[in-house]
Amino acid sequence: PANLRRLGMTATQANTFSCIARPESGCNLNADNPVSTARGVFQVLRGYNDKGHNLNFPECTAAAKAKGYGFSGDLNCSQAFSGGHRKPGDNPLADACDVAASNMACNIKASLWLYNSGGKYNHWLGNAGEKHHKVQRACVAKFDPANYNASKFPF
Repeated sequence: PANLRRLGMTATQANTFSCIARPESGCNLNADNPVSTARGVFQVLRGYNDKGHNLNFPECTAAAKAKGYGFSGDLNCSQAFSGGHRKPGDNPLADACDVAASNMACNIKASLWLYNSGGKYNHWLGNAGEKHHKVQRACVAKFDPANYNASKFPF
C-alpha cells in the first residue's frame, strides 16, 4: 500500500487496491489475461474507447517511450485491440500498450481514472449475479465498506 500511496492513491484506495491486486494478477505487473485485453497488476482492460482503457495518460506514453516505442501524445490503445483481443499481425501500438499497461504508474493512473469515473471499484467486482469475483468483493467490503454495494455485488 505504501507504494500505491506514493503514486497517488489515498490510504483507503491503496489498502483496497493492494488487496484486489492479489486475485487480479498475483501482484504481477506483467500479468496478461489470455482471454481478454486485461494486463498489469490491476488487470486494466484495453480496447474500450475512453481515457482509462486507452491508457491516455502521460505516465503511460512515458512508459512506452522508455522501452523504445516512438509514440507521443495519447496512446489510444483501443485502436490496437478488437473484440477483447489484440489485432493480429505486426502491431507496434499493441506492443506499446502492453509495455504501458505493465508499468505501475500507468496502471495506477488508469485504475484511478476508472475508479473516479463513477464506477469506484465496480470494474473489479464482476457483474451483478456473478460469484467469481468474491475475493475482490471481500477486499472492498473490508477496506472501503462505504464504497461497497452489497445488494448489487453479493458474495
